[in-house]
Amino acid sequence: MAITEYAHALGEGARKRHYHERRRGRVVAFAVQLEVELRGQWVPVVRYDMAHGQAHIDLYETPTRKTKHFLDLSPAETMTLADEDIKENWKQFPRDPKFNAWARRLARRQRESGRPIVIVTINRVQPPKSRLISPRLEIEAA
Repeated sequence: MAITEYAHALGEGARKRHYHERRRGRVVAFAVQLEVELRGQWVPVVRYDMAHGQAHIDLYETPTRKTKHFLDLSPAETMTLADEDIKENWKQFPRDPKFNAWARRLARRQRESGRPIVIVTINRVQPPKSRLISPRLEIEAA
């Protein structure tokens, strides 16, 4: 049995943790996870693995609450998908659709008649010395 394990920095406060086991050249177990640093601790944001005997994705809403999505893929296919997804999309995590929906509802309730809603998307925040990185504005029609 061959075991591969590593953590790879993706950017300030983000890393990918990768673990897999191979027997006779086949992936038999794996876990690939995106982690962010939160108050000095590394916490999972998304994890692909084979726990419970089936390939799945765990999307973490909080460090202790997650949603599980099962996949109909082999261990090797899921591991490859996980590596590619985290590599290509790590800046878009964590996704917080509940908060975003709440913020938009609040903005619509509080906007003045005939005024647009301005939506600011922030890819990430640097330490206090730099502030916003690549902010994007979107204005909804009144």
